[in-house]
Amino acid sequence: MRKRALAALLATFALPAHAIPPIPGHQPGIVPLGNPVAPPSLKYAVLGVGTAIWSVPPTLVSISFIEALGPGGNGASAVTNSRGGGGGGGGQYCKITTGFTNIAAGNTLTVQVGGGGSGSASWLKDNTATTIISASAGSNATTATGGAGGSSGTGTCSSGGSGGTASTGGGRGGAGGAGAAGPSGAGKNGGTGSTTGRAGAGGGGSNGGSSTAGGNAGSNNATGASGGQGTSGTGGGAGATTGVDASNGTNGGGGGGGGDTGTAGDGSEDNSLCSGAVGAGVSGGGGGANGNTSNGGSGGSGAGGGGGGSTGTVATSGGDGGDGLICIAGVW
Repeated sequence: MRKRALAALLATFALPAHAIPPIPGHQPGIVPLGNPVAPPSLKYAVLGVGTAIWSVPPTLVSISFIEALGPGGNGASAVTNSRGGGGGGGGQYCKITTGFTNIAAGNTLTVQVGGGGSGSASWLKDNTATTIISASAGSNATTATGGAGGSSGTGTCSSGGSGGTASTGGGRGGAGGAGAAGPSGAGKNGGTGSTTGRAGAGGGGSNGGSSTAGGNAGSNNATGASGGQGTSGTGGGAGATTGVDASNGTNGGGGGGGGDTGTAGDGSEDNSLCSGAVGAGVSGGGGGANGNTSNGGSGGSGAGGGGGGSTGTVATSGGDGGDGLICIAGVW
């Protein structure tokens, strides 16, 4: 009698025949619902030109830092049989690690990222419409005069370099664009144009450290000046030589200057923003042009464009300044 009663009791608690068998790591008979949700981790949001808002992730736990880079200025065009153009100024770099009280999960924040040559700063506002970070733009070159570097932002900031100035007394080569500032320090100045020849100057290096200014153009029409080095002390582009184009910069270096038969080089970005996690960085300036061959070299992110060059019959345009950007690092 007792055996029949115990059997009936056990049957009450037995799993039905169609029950799911136990799964390792789970209680027997409990079915896991989909994939587990990944816990919050450090992530980065990179905002480029055209971004008007940032939608704060609904899973936001905290913000670690925000970086802003102002855009670079454009190089100026040359004037036929008269002068070369000045180089554009470099954009400012700013960073904040506090002041995030008024940023909450799910907020929609107002953002502006300045485009190259626009003269517009890069900034972000919190949910009270207060600007908590801003990095100013490098100025466009004006005729032979190089543009000033950005220097009036909000946060812990470094200034962009100044664009090189072209000669108005006989030289016709373009001046170098300036390098952008970065986490390691100020951008470097673009090289100055030749006082007697047509060769272009080198673009300035970026991001402080061991970076250098762009080379000044000499009197040899065929040989452009070298671009400045990036923050590691390397990366400046070689200037043009007879039949050989100038090199683009690498690793934040400036582009080389153009020559009679060689085009000007562009500036290059490093990998210094967002803690090096996303491939975004700041750039060296574009090289100045010789009017026989090309426009001024372009600056990468935050850097100034090189000035145009001229001959007795031709004048070329200045290079474009690089766009700014914003990086937000946080846990969400």
